[in-house]
Amino acid sequence: MKKIEIKEPMWKNRSVGMRENIPKEGVEIRILHRQKDGKLTFPHVYHCSRSLALSSPKKYMLDGKILYMVKIEDLTIIGGLS
Repeated sequence: MKKIEIKEPMWKNRSVGMRENIPKEGVEIRILHRQKDGKLTFPHVYHCSRSLALSSPKKYMLDGKILYMVKIEDLTIIGGLS
């Protein structure tokens, strides 16, 4: 499974963005953003299926690529970060 690390989510709609090359088995997502006290804001490892990503709202980037904006609440928790 492809693993991606997100430095900071999109706060306006509490989502993460993924480019159009999403493998069939989905992706494993880690959100690395930390609060002022050093704790992770989203202390889980998430899974996003290809079907969820492709059904999420799209944003067209200047380079012509598509960015799928998947809400964090729709992701499946598969573990925790340490």
